[in-house]
Order: sequence, then structure tokens, then C-alpha cells
Amino acid sequence: GRRGRCPVTAAEELRTAAAALRARASVALMDVLCNPYWESEIVPADQPDARYAHGVINGLGGDAAGLAALLTPGAATLLAESLDFAADMQERLEALVDGAPSLDEATWDGKPHPQLAFARVINAKETAR
Repeated sequence: GRRGRCPVTAAEELRTAAAALRARASVALMDVLCNPYWESEIVPADQPDARYAHGVINGLGGDAAGLAALLTPGAATLLAESLDFAADMQERLEALVDGAPSLDEATWDGKPHPQLAFARVINAKETAR
């Protein structure tokens, strides 16, 4: 399981998920670059995200593979950046506006804030490891 203290604010939850995504993306990228499994005559070596997607689709097949192939190491890194950005915006809002609502309290049509909800899914998966 994960070590250290649990995140307590929405910004911490977002940053924890961003760090997990970034770490996994980095390891996956190194695997694609270094492991002969990912070599392809179709996709050039200088396109690791395309190699990843091609390998996932070939390895798994079907619609589930297509979905999994969307979250390439590059896409996961960009998603991590968006979670960090949401955390930054939350902290800036709280610094500027006394009593500003947390993303924890914000809802979108009665649903939790989508980035925070996504971060919680990632954090739950990482905690369960």
C-alpha cells in the first residue's frame, strides 16, 4: 500500500493523484523505450506514445484495448498536469476569497467536481496496491 499520511484537502488529493499518474507514466515510458516487447515494424521508435497505443491494442484487442490505449504515457502526464493545475487554482481561490468553497463542496449538476472525482479513483487504486 501507499506510505505516508493521507491527503486531507481537495488540493492534496489532486496532487497525490497527479504524482501517481506521473510516476506510472514515467515507468511506462521507460518500458516502451527499453523493453523489446514494444518494438514495432509499424510504429517508429521515436513515437513512444504511438508504440504504446499500438502495443496495447494488439495485446488486448477490442474496445477495452482502444480505451486503454488512449491513456498513453504522454496523455497520463498531461492529465497529471491538469490535476496539478486544478489544485493550484483551488489554493489560489482560497487565498484570494475568504471562505471560498472547496472543490470538495463544489458540485456540477449535483455531481462531485470531475477532476476531484477522478483523483479519488486514482488515489483509491494506488492505496489498494
